[in-house]
Amino acid sequence: LSEAIGYLKRLVQLQPENSDAWIAVGVAENRNSDLEQSAVSLRKAVELAPGNAFAYRNLGGTLLTLGRFEEARSTLEKASKLNPNDQGTWYGLGQAYFSLDQLTESEEAFRKIIELDPESRIAEASRREISRIAEKAFRTRGVGGVRPDAIEYCAEAMKIFRTMDNQQLGPILMELAQMGSGGLDIH
Repeated sequence: LSEAIGYLKRLVQLQPENSDAWIAVGVAENRNSDLEQSAVSLRKAVELAPGNAFAYRNLGGTLLTLGRFEEARSTLEKASKLNPNDQGTWYGLGQAYFSLDQLTESEEAFRKIIELDPESRIAEASRREISRIAEKAFRTRGVGGVRPDAIEYCAEAMKIFRTMDNQQLGPILMELAQMGSGGLDIH
């Protein structure tokens, strides 16, 4: 990796206006855990090619890793506008929103991934993230009053239950009945 970075840096010296070369340098620096330098290189790529969604996506991912969530959100939103069918961009954007406690927006981003390709690995990871959002929202909002999000998740569970046969459904119903008899522990 260090050798590759050396060659890539030589390339940007020879072709300083080559945005793809700057992206390659930034990605390599990121993989080499040189995140600050990666952000510098990827910013150069964005400056040279402001219509390149891949440059924005990689810059957003680097900023996310650096903990610069607001800047990552803004950058990834630009990437999502440039390439609205890129699941990787939506995943990073969902994480940025989550880190900023923008849970509704985060869930929408993860649902977009599932809509684009429900069978992909990233869609499966997005389903886990949606569960994490629900848990965070539940804990943040506390109990008491009508919970539209809880109703929505129960309705989604009912849709899944309808696809199961009695043998699959039996153990789930038994567990719910046992838990429900003593009250559900939200924690």
